[in-house]
Amino acid sequence: MATLHDNGVLFRSLHWGNIIVQPDGAFGLIDIADLRCGRRALSVKQRQRNFHHLLRYKEDRSQFFELIDLFCQGYAERSGFADETCRQWLVAATESGQDKGRP
Repeated sequence: MATLHDNGVLFRSLHWGNIIVQPDGAFGLIDIADLRCGRRALSVKQRQRNFHHLLRYKEDRSQFFELIDLFCQGYAERSGFADETCRQWLVAATESGQDKGRP
């Protein structure tokens, strides 16, 4: 995700069902109709908004927070943001009031 964000990619349909693991272990995205590519890295506000999309479903949040340390460490290593900053963004994304079930 950090690589996408650093390359200006905003994926509004981001959720765990749209992320796949390819046979070589690399990640891929599906359902990319709502993907936008910019010329610059995403702003902090855009990154936070994308985290919100990632965590909008209750089922995804419960599973995700078991791996939050690993996710934030990887995001920090690739983006240059502190892992605590990543954690703050994720917690804020879950507190935003949207509590959707799967469509």
